[in-house]
Amino acid sequence: MSIGAFRARTSLVAKLVGQVRVRIVAMAITAGLFLSLSIAISWIVGGVVLDLAVPLSVPLRLMVWCGWWTVVALAMSAFMFVPALRRPTLDVVALRIERTLGGIQNRLLTVLDLNRGRALTKDARPEMIERLLDQTQSKLFGFQASKVVRTRTMIQNLGLTLCATAIVVAMVMLLGDRFTITLQRLLFPTADIPPATLVRLVSPGNLLVLEGEPLEIIGRVDRGEAEEINLLISDGDHVSRRYPMRKIPDGSFRVVLDGLEENATYRLEGASTWTRTHTITILERPEIDSLIRQVRFPDYMRIDQVRVMEENVARIEAPESSTVEFVASVSGEPVEGVVQLIDRTFETRTEDRVDERVWFEDDLPRDAVSTFAWKWTTAQPAGGLRSFTFGFDGKPVSMRTRLEPLLLPKEAIANKAVMLMARTDSIDSPTRLVMMLEHDGGRLEVLWGDAADTKPENGSTRVHAGSLPPPDVWTRLEVPMEKIPTLVGRTLSGVTFSIDRGRVVLDRPGWLEHSTQNVQHPVDRVSGEIPAVRGEQGLWIGGIPVLKPTWATVEFRSVQKHPSRAVPAVEIVPTVDRPPSIAMELPGGDLVLSVPIDVDVEAQVFDDWGIDEVAVRIGPDADHLSLPEPLLDQGLVNRPPDTQLAIRTSLTFERLGLAPGKSVAWTLVARDTKGQVVESKVFRVTVAMPPESSIQKTQIPALEQAKREAQEAAKMAESKKETAQQERAEVLAAIGEQPLKSIDNAQTAEAVAKESLQPDGQRNPEKNTEAQARTAEAQKIVDEAIAKLESPQKQNLNKLDAQLEQQKNETKQLAEALAKAAEQAKASPLVPDKQAKMLAELAADAAKLQQALEQKPLLANEAAKVERLVEAPTPAEIAAQTQQIAEKIEDVENHLDASAVAVRLDSLTQDLQSRAQALESLATARDTQAELADQATNPPADASQSKSQPTVNAPANVKAIDQLAKAQLKLLEHILDQPISKSSKPAGALAENSATAAQDINSPNKEKNTSPQTPLAASPESALFPEQPTGEDTKSSPADATGDALSQKLKQGAENALDVAQMTTELSSQLSGKSPIPKSLLKDPETQAEIPAKNPGDVPAQPTPTVEGESPSTLEKNDQSTEGMADQIESLLKSDQVKQALAMAERAQRAQAQAAARQAQAEAKSKQNGNQKSQEPPSNPGQNIDSEALTTVVRLESAEALRGLDASQRAAIYRLPPRIRDPLLEGMRQRGPAAYQDVIDTYFRQLGKEIQK
Repeated sequence: MSIGAFRARTSLVAKLVGQVRVRIVAMAITAGLFLSLSIAISWIVGGVVLDLAVPLSVPLRLMVWCGWWTVVALAMSAFMFVPALRRPTLDVVALRIERTLGGIQNRLLTVLDLNRGRALTKDARPEMIERLLDQTQSKLFGFQASKVVRTRTMIQNLGLTLCATAIVVAMVMLLGDRFTITLQRLLFPTADIPPATLVRLVSPGNLLVLEGEPLEIIGRVDRGEAEEINLLISDGDHVSRRYPMRKIPDGSFRVVLDGLEENATYRLEGASTWTRTHTITILERPEIDSLIRQVRFPDYMRIDQVRVMEENVARIEAPESSTVEFVASVSGEPVEGVVQLIDRTFETRTEDRVDERVWFEDDLPRDAVSTFAWKWTTAQPAGGLRSFTFGFDGKPVSMRTRLEPLLLPKEAIANKAVMLMARTDSIDSPTRLVMMLEHDGGRLEVLWGDAADTKPENGSTRVHAGSLPPPDVWTRLEVPMEKIPTLVGRTLSGVTFSIDRGRVVLDRPGWLEHSTQNVQHPVDRVSGEIPAVRGEQGLWIGGIPVLKPTWATVEFRSVQKHPSRAVPAVEIVPTVDRPPSIAMELPGGDLVLSVPIDVDVEAQVFDDWGIDEVAVRIGPDADHLSLPEPLLDQGLVNRPPDTQLAIRTSLTFERLGLAPGKSVAWTLVARDTKGQVVESKVFRVTVAMPPESSIQKTQIPALEQAKREAQEAAKMAESKKETAQQERAEVLAAIGEQPLKSIDNAQTAEAVAKESLQPDGQRNPEKNTEAQARTAEAQKIVDEAIAKLESPQKQNLNKLDAQLEQQKNETKQLAEALAKAAEQAKASPLVPDKQAKMLAELAADAAKLQQALEQKPLLANEAAKVERLVEAPTPAEIAAQTQQIAEKIEDVENHLDASAVAVRLDSLTQDLQSRAQALESLATARDTQAELADQATNPPADASQSKSQPTVNAPANVKAIDQLAKAQLKLLEHILDQPISKSSKPAGALAENSATAAQDINSPNKEKNTSPQTPLAASPESALFPEQPTGEDTKSSPADATGDALSQKLKQGAENALDVAQMTTELSSQLSGKSPIPKSLLKDPETQAEIPAKNPGDVPAQPTPTVEGESPSTLEKNDQSTEGMADQIESLLKSDQVKQALAMAERAQRAQAQAAARQAQAEAKSKQNGNQKSQEPPSNPGQNIDSEALTTVVRLESAEALRGLDASQRAAIYRLPPRIRDPLLEGMRQRGPAAYQDVIDTYFRQLGKEIQK
């Protein structure tokens, strides 16, 4: 056999040995692995058991972790890496195989040597090698490696590993997550993993909170129980702060943190465990630096300036259609801003309520007796000004009282408890606090904290109330009354406080009662958003229109959509722009004037936001007022408009359209800027017919209607006269003479039959039969004639009959009106008898004309129309009669008007004579006072003579007289309508009349025609200065000598007044028929042609009243002279002289009425203000008339005092009597101290509402 064959066979044996070696090494490594695993698991189990027994700190856990890795590394190195690296040689494996097989006697080693080539020498015999190989192979036949590889060690190590694993599984099953948590703590020793105790705390994890927002952290106990939990928070500088968490009803613990400004970490600690450390991330947000809320008013209000509200306003009341703007300055780079609309609702929550009954606070009871002085501190009071604590030696403090004990409740004790406020020190906190209460039945100790190794003192009972409170925070310590039944209903007279060590502050001992109450909390929901825009100056502006009640706030957002801090929502309430209100002061009601004068108007106009216009409406009555006419010449265009106007003006009688006997209605109208209109009450001004103004005509109200009826009838008859006359002639001609003659015969027979009455009152039968026969014959003849008429003639017949019927009705109405006027004239003693008789005659004439126009009942049907046409007056006769009646009515009116004008002129004469007398008295008084003033300046040499003279303030009297004299002269010039001067001829037209009258006739004695001079009752100078003697006895005053201008003007004015009075007297005499009218005045006012006198019978004479001192012959002569004076009277009434005199009379009468009205208004105001009636005499009539009195005056007043009240409330205040209103307004203007202004304003606003009610 060759060497190569030997090597092949030896390689097989060597390979077998190598495989066995591999299995031996693998078995050793496997056994080492199991052993290492069992060691590692055992180490872990030991560490877990140790950490469960005593939670290991991080260093200990690091040691366990390092020891575990060390043991594992050593075990793997010794039992795995060493066998793998130090594998046994083939020879060692061969020897192990030989020992296992036995009887092989190193043959296997020899084969391995042969394989390595050591035994293959030249001397080796192949036979022997072959036999060696055969024997070795035969021995190895059926050999199994398991016989050489020992598995016992591996199985033992596997058993250890399985046992350790079983222990781990059992611990997992028994401990659950506690094992896994503990294992995590061991495997990650530096990780923030809390120990797996019987209590497990759960935190909310990592938190995100907006900057400045309060952070609420709620922790819960997931397993076990915990009496208290603390929050440990660390900021970026690793400064830790601890906060106690409050237990809430659901078992969780809660704490709220305010003012976090930077990121932090936190964890919860309690019951010897804690949670993982989590992060608190502060989210940056926009910051609102300033916020202004302002109201922009609608355009119609014309208020350009916005109203800025107070900084912390909670409610904004703004008019409808205005805009509430939010103007904000925002930092923090906001990219979006909105005005949020809030829907606010309210929900009811049940909350705890604590009612405390404090025994003593800030000091001991007044009669308290204490062993040691109590130590009080003001550093940290719980509720009042001070709290008490212990001294540095910690000795107990006690007190007893008899006057102020604490009575504990004895009923409904379930919700009552004894209380004490306590605050422990975080650095040196006591472990025990005792409050011993002394009562009438003994003593009771209430203990908080550690009660070990202590016993009650002096045999008192003890109640353990719980643990001590957390440090550095005031906590109310409570002991339920149910827990201390011995104190129920007792009276506590003493108390002792003690601690074992440390520092604590106490306050407010007493008892309390727990209850619940329902509290409404607002719930806001964002219902919409309005974008805000950034202005030029970087300010954000957002507005919300005021349309309905709502709530609104603003919010700004960053790029990350983080909102700004919440701004409290403000309530926006729309207010209604109410109509204006008018408070009338003058006139106080309807006015009845004697003459047309200006009407003074005083009113206060109010509005919530602005008055646009004040106007007046005028009309004949309240239902027919005109459109508003502006009261002012220029409109109110103020910006902003006034909310209160004080109106002081006069409505001129021309504007009102006042006239004697006329009544007008007017009302004041105010319009605000919104266009709302309000009107005052309607005032009526009536100008009554004064006694001297046509009083006779007022006694005959039917005269005007009679005149109107007569004029209309005359006008109608005249217009149809010619046509009707022609048509009548044509119709009668067409009928013929025979029918007309038959009608005349029938009427004659009827008249004879009526006159032939028998004694029994019946007609004569023969005469009656003849009358009937003639009537029948006439009926037949006329009917035949009518039948032959052509159609146009028949139409004319019907037309003429209808015209006669219409004229009959008009005449009937005229007759009735004249009859009524005649009755009124006869019943009135003021109407002259001749005018009354004339009216009666006119009524009779109208009745006769009516009777003549009546239809005769003799014929029937169409024949009756022919009969009526024949018997009725002709159209010309009807026109003439109606025209004559109308002219006679006008003549009656002219005589009545002349009598009325005469009365008015007589009144003017008396007024001028009184004014002349007043001017003369003023001139005399002025001269007297001037002489006294001169004597006071230059006293006489005789001292006795100076003593006898009265002491007067002569210069002051002269000045007062001068003012009064100027006013009187100005008033006289106003009445005469010309200046007073020595050369002026007063009343030129009157002077012409006076001169003409003097030439034409012998004027009567001036004294007889002049009414007695009666001084004016309303003249102030008559009251100030007595009447001076006149005539020869009157001495010349110094003023006459010196030629004083004012005195001379007074005398000249008196002379002018007397001259005009004489002239008006002459006119009055002419109008009343006492004296003839000059020929120069008998002219037509238009043509200036002379008017001839008519026959005495044409116009009835004007009755002449009896004048004392005249003889009957004179009266008879005057009576005869008044006949035919109708046209003369009419011409005189239309003359310039009478017109000028009437204008003077009207100015004088208006001056008197104006002065009287203003005097009455002044007296009414004086009474309203509560003042006494003025003792000053009334001013002279018309004294205040000047150019300024007719000018409209509007005075604007400030309404700041009434700010906050609507128009109706302000008007109600101004309607109060002045004695109540003025102090009220003054108080509203003052407003009081700044701190109380809101309260005062609220009071006055409420007062305004009550006044309005």
